[in-house]
Amino acid sequence: FGGKRVFKNIFDEKLFAELYTAEDAENEMGLNNNAMVALAMLLGSDYTAGVRGVGVVNAMEVIQAFDVASDIKQGLSRFASWLDGFDSKESITTPEVERTKA
Repeated sequence: FGGKRVFKNIFDEKLFAELYTAEDAENEMGLNNNAMVALAMLLGSDYTAGVRGVGVVNAMEVIQAFDVASDIKQGLSRFASWLDGFDSKESITTPEVERTKA
């Protein structure tokens, strides 16, 4: 973490490598270093297994909703507290459907 450039497919037979920069990630997606570390923690990496059921879209929503940009630990702790208090049975409501004969 903290690298400014990442190369992908550097050993590909096509001899075409992709370059990703931290500057582009921040300018195009609003991801600073803390946000990228939080994404790695949520999605999984060489250093963490990630959070089961959290994909790229959910992870981006989490880092925006729980402000990890300034403090990763505090933001992810708030997410964990929210997740621990979440009851899926209470959150899903089924609207009553009125049936009428035609």
